[in-house]
Amino acid sequence: MHSFVSLGAVLPLAAALVLPHETPECNTFAKSLDLDSYNATLLNATYYPVHSLNVSNTLNNVSFCEVYTSVSYGTGNNTLIAATWLPDRLQYNDRFMAVGNGGMAGTIDYFGMMTQLNSGMGFAVAGGDAGHRASDNNGGGGEPGVYLPYLHDKEQVTAWIHDAISLFTPAAKALTTAYYGKDANYSFYSGCSTGGAQGMALAQYHPELFDGIVAGCPGNWYSHLALSFLWNAQHTAVRSTTKCLPMSLD
Repeated sequence: MHSFVSLGAVLPLAAALVLPHETPECNTFAKSLDLDSYNATLLNATYYPVHSLNVSNTLNNVSFCEVYTSVSYGTGNNTLIAATWLPDRLQYNDRFMAVGNGGMAGTIDYFGMMTQLNSGMGFAVAGGDAGHRASDNNGGGGEPGVYLPYLHDKEQVTAWIHDAISLFTPAAKALTTAYYGKDANYSFYSGCSTGGAQGMALAQYHPELFDGIVAGCPGNWYSHLALSFLWNAQHTAVRSTTKCLPMSLD
């Protein structure tokens, strides 16, 4: 179930395809793109040579072009920020990999992206922040009594757990197609916990996007999962306030 993208929607008429063995210049390539048909806007592009990017003490073993995009969704001003990492052509094996989020998301899983980039599988890799900012939501923490704005925005909640990956993947695939001059032969998704739930949602609502989905430890069925968290928290609080009485030997 390959997803084919028309290059006409990605490149302006004056742009030419690169040859299979070539890699275009990162900034020049990015500035040539038109992503309006994907509700996406180019933010910036940066080229990283080998071992020039450190993510959680892990360096990139592959040189790549990083392209940031902003994807608008919903009826208001909601946006999802996504990063797409495009390895040099000789390091690319015609495979695309999208990664999911963890917990309440709000940030891009750069470590997951780095893991896939360094896997030796030749992936172009993409990830997003699930359509809201952790910086606007208590850093992604959910302590009791803390107001988390995104949980009061139905569109942001739906993006977070159902649509986040499908929102940025079409634009990321279009970037991949434009950069290498052809569609990826295979497209995959990988996520765990919240990312696993996002993977389950992809299989249910957007099965055409990927050839394979890895949905690890899915935090699924949220109406029950959230209540289980609440039950655990309440009973932990009760236990912590219970006084230990001395044992009677009578």
